[in-house]
Amino acid sequence: MQGLRDHVLRLANAEKTGARVQVLNDSTLVLTDCMSWSRDHTERLREFFPDVEISIHHNRRSLSNFSIHFHLGSSGRELRWYIFACAVMACCAYALINPPWWSGYGAFFA
Repeated sequence: MQGLRDHVLRLANAEKTGARVQVLNDSTLVLTDCMSWSRDHTERLREFFPDVEISIHHNRRSLSNFSIHFHLGSSGRELRWYIFACAVMACCAYALINPPWWSGYGAFFA
């Protein structure tokens, strides 16, 4: 989260413009007092943080009358990884429970 905060401040040129970032929780930042935020800023931020969701809200307390909310969520990569791991484990379990070589051993025990 600190990396996202630093990158947002750098893109907003906070040292010169006075833009501020407030951390709402462990996955959400709010940028206020930022006079401009372009598509280029969004694209450059997504190069480093592809999972970030960006939304713009009206905010009377901001000098620019808007604030930008950055929510760092999961992109679904974790879900795909879990599904893949479960599929591999299911295949391994099937191979252990129902192997083709066990059917031949039944004749020895009968």
